[in-house]
Amino acid sequence: MNISSISFGKKYPVIKCKVQDKETKKFVPVTVYEYDCSEESDLKDFKEKSKNSNWIYKREFTRDMKMKLNSLGRENYYTTNRFYVMENKGEIIGMCETHDDKDGSWIEYLESPQRSKYKYIGQTLIAITGHFALKNKQPKLFINEPSVGALPFYKKTCGFRINEYCHPEMNKLQMRTFLYRTQLKTRSKIKGLENE
Repeated sequence: MNISSISFGKKYPVIKCKVQDKETKKFVPVTVYEYDCSEESDLKDFKEKSKNSNWIYKREFTRDMKMKLNSLGRENYYTTNRFYVMENKGEIIGMCETHDDKDGSWIEYLESPQRSKYKYIGQTLIAITGHFALKNKQPKLFINEPSVGALPFYKKTCGFRINEYCHPEMNKLQMRTFLYRTQLKTRSKIKGLENE
């Protein structure tokens, strides 16, 4: 099946993969979409689809989407920001905001709902971000301003190294390894729809 990535102000699918339903232990298909923030309808769609969960970073995510929308045609910090949401049956179950600079790709915000019924959302979104970082020839993947409580997850579960600035970071080999491990855990290939 071919899915066009042409966008008319709506989000468009970029990755198909799976996460695990904690109750049934079955792996369910999910789609990761990107909002290009070219029109106000992107913000409306995001707000509508994310209203049923208690998101910690929804305000920041929405603010940065507005900043990117308002900066179209001008180059600034928000030009390279990318906004991804993971959906299952039309419901947002995870979100991730990234940006690129000369040092690499940075995850600004990463979140899944508290008490989510799905497992591996965060790991899968990190793996997908690593996939895009590798595709765009970025040397490293960083987590920007992680909470202290999340550091063990980034270090032990994901394999990030904590650098001298307390940012978890991965090099290209670590990104490839983590992508491979995540695909094994979720029993699915993480593949871009542009290659189907």
